[in-house]
Amino acid sequence: GISTSASIPDYRGPQGIWTLHKKAGNQANQNVSCAARAGLIDKIRAQPTRAHMVLASLNAAGVIRCVISQNIDGLHLRSGVPESSLCELHGNVFKERCSKCGAMYLRGFDVTEHSAYRRHATSRTCDKKSCRGQLADTIVYFGEKLCEFDLETAQEQAQQADLSLFIGSSLKVLQHYKYIWERSGGGKRHKQFVIVNLQPTPKDRVAELVLRGRCDDVLEQLLKELGVPLRRYDCTKDKVLHKASKEAKLAAAAAAAALPAAASPAALADAAASCSSAPNSADHAGGRVKRKVSDKGTAAEGSATLKKPCAQQQRGSRRTVK
Repeated sequence: GISTSASIPDYRGPQGIWTLHKKAGNQANQNVSCAARAGLIDKIRAQPTRAHMVLASLNAAGVIRCVISQNIDGLHLRSGVPESSLCELHGNVFKERCSKCGAMYLRGFDVTEHSAYRRHATSRTCDKKSCRGQLADTIVYFGEKLCEFDLETAQEQAQQADLSLFIGSSLKVLQHYKYIWERSGGGKRHKQFVIVNLQPTPKDRVAELVLRGRCDDVLEQLLKELGVPLRRYDCTKDKVLHKASKEAKLAAAAAAAALPAAASPAALADAAASCSSAPNSADHAGGRVKRKVSDKGTAAEGSATLKKPCAQQQRGSRRTVK
């Protein structure tokens, strides 16, 4: 998974959440929050990985057009990928939506802490005086429908792409999304895709290229090859930490005024206070583009879609590199 180096477990890897539950002979506990089941309670302290920052860098450089993610940890947004270039198919634990007017709220804390399996209410209400609808988390559970807007966006981007890069995904779910693998208009033009994953996937046999490696290492090498500098993670521009800091200040002001403060995890203040603007990775500007890549690409949760394939991604050159 793209987030495993941030100490966030993947889902179907050897130590993944679903894998461990299957080994134990149990289904996921349906009475605890999505975040608790995923081991993400302290995710506010997690930072985007090198792989996240590579995708953010390629998006800023115009190489990747869209990042389509199945992850719910919010690290793509925190890495600097703008919401206009991001499609989070399974939701984001830092976002909640009004069930009445559809207004979206970004929070500085895990909104699923008071929700549970298929019970999405977060106990908060919409800020709009004319609405005051109940807020719900954005997480999509097994058997639930994807958000219509996110689904349409993913379909449009996937069908327009010439090359899709699938990063850290088992493809156990994505293999059933036909729009990812077939081009619109009958699929007359060949569609290329590359898989980067440590374990085999159901689509390895038909991929142009399969790379067995860690997401951070493979993507960082790709960035060097393209000659694109690696953007540094800047916590002062992290939207989630900014929200956390703001909420902590409001809570402190409310407490000082002897007013009941809004419920918010105490750890948020510590996370915001301990945040340093020091980068967690170095810039990389080496290497030249060996083959012209279009300025319009698309990326999905481990899937990046480029208009033109890299030098090793020629049609018919299907091979697995370990």
